[in-house]
Amino acid sequence: MAFDCRNGLFAFQPIFLFCNRLFIELNPLDSSVLGENITILSANKYIIVEESFRFMRRIVESWFEARIGTTFRINILSELSVYSEPSNAKWISHGMRTWDEEIGWLQFEEYEFYFPDPDFNNFTLGGIPIMETPRNYLTPEQPRNLNTAHQPVVICIDTSGSMNDPSEDGRSKAQIVEGLINQLADIDLPESDKQAVDICILVFDDNCRVLVDWRPLSSFTGGISLDVAGRTALGSAVLMAIDKTRERRKHYDDVGIESKRAQIFVYTDGESTEDLTVAYQRSMSYLNRDYPSAKMYITLIPPAKDPRELTGFGQKVAIMAAKDCVNGLPSAFQFMQGSIVAWSQSTPGENTQTSIPSNLNVLPGHGNAKRTESGEKAFEEDDIWKWEDET
Repeated sequence: MAFDCRNGLFAFQPIFLFCNRLFIELNPLDSSVLGENITILSANKYIIVEESFRFMRRIVESWFEARIGTTFRINILSELSVYSEPSNAKWISHGMRTWDEEIGWLQFEEYEFYFPDPDFNNFTLGGIPIMETPRNYLTPEQPRNLNTAHQPVVICIDTSGSMNDPSEDGRSKAQIVEGLINQLADIDLPESDKQAVDICILVFDDNCRVLVDWRPLSSFTGGISLDVAGRTALGSAVLMAIDKTRERRKHYDDVGIESKRAQIFVYTDGESTEDLTVAYQRSMSYLNRDYPSAKMYITLIPPAKDPRELTGFGQKVAIMAAKDCVNGLPSAFQFMQGSIVAWSQSTPGENTQTSIPSNLNVLPGHGNAKRTESGEKAFEEDDIWKWEDET
């Protein structure tokens, strides 16, 4: 069985292939074929066995002491020369010379090695996935940066079977959404602000469940994958989203953390396959009361239903529809990131304004969407809310 050294299990491992130079001359080797982290070493003399073991010991010691994502330098015996340099190795300089009573003078070359942060989600052997170790996002984390007002954010993703339908460029809608949600790890916020934004990601199809439980945005590194199948439990998603915001709000209250109004973002491409009566009632009592402690934004993914059919969620709920998938979906997530940034960097009680991209249509009269002085569409928000007497 061939080892696929370019992906998965070996993509982050430093692999050193020791060969006799005659073998290399007869069997040309190319590290670009074997993989970018393959280092091919060759030798002319009998010392290859002894020196290769000494070299392995130095590599293990150096790699053990180095931090992932950084570089370290090591001397390699000139007679044990690097035949093919991988992308993670760079020749630095001639190193030192030492005298060996049996061999004579030994010349060393200095190399710098770089080993990236491994992606433990893609292990392959011969190109075949052999293991999947998902990041542990199901265990909630405690809030950080306790002296700063926190911003709770719940994101609900439709994973019903229709999300597997192709978009305009051939990718499935789920593939586009998956890539966009993972980009949250790179949101344009200082680390201190990321620590004060707490996120929770839910997925819904036949039922609703937690994909990423409460944690600071600073500890979300992406890497999630969406399993697509089933129907569209939109009502259950809204109900769980409200429960999760109340859960985090209660935790803030217990530990004495000041917080801002929660945000709920829902993305769906289909008509709910369950009755929405209870969800409508809960939305009216929780999201549409005076000074609600959460704001919900629903974005419809083409070819979704008429947004006017969701007016039962109430006028304080923003309802938008992406014009297409390839451009509209990135615009929807751009809006979400812009809204998170605006709210997280505001002070409690301060008004915020988040522009609405042109690839999103907004249902008039919902969510407090307005035209700015420059003619752009935007949501104007205040952060005046009440926690007491929540139901």
